[in-house]
Parts: sequence; structure tokens; C-alpha cells
Amino acid sequence: MAESSLSNIAPDSLCMSVMLSELEADLAYCDARITLIGNDPDTPYQRAQLKAFRILEQQLAAALAEQKQALELMREQ
Repeated sequence: MAESSLSNIAPDSLCMSVMLSELEADLAYCDARITLIGNDPDTPYQRAQLKAFRILEQQLAAALAEQKQALELMREQ
């Protein structure tokens, strides 16, 4: 029986890959919400949402870049 390709991946590396996927999904969600609101929100509620999602998007992008760098360092070891 053929061995799974996951068996060659260290548990920490696999965990980091899952975390990357979660961050990417969260980032895509924020991007979708920002796109749906548009550049010119109609209500104060939409303006607040747009501001919040833009801030969250920046934070998620920074966390994603940090996790990718950590994963690369882990793979080099």
C-alpha cells in the first residue's frame, strides 16, 4: 500500500499549513466584504464596516506574511 504524502510532513509544518489556509480564507472573506460594500458606502453602518474590514484585512495580511516566513524557516531546518 502506498504511503500518504502527509506522512512525510512534520506535524508542526502541517499545523502551520492549516493556519496559513485559515488566514487566507479569512483574508478572502474580508476582501469579499470590502468589495460588496464598495468604495462609496451609503450608510454610516457601511462606513464603519468598511473601516473595520480594511483594518482587519491589514492585520490578517501581516499575520499571513509572518506565518509564511515562519513556515519557510521551519522547512529549511
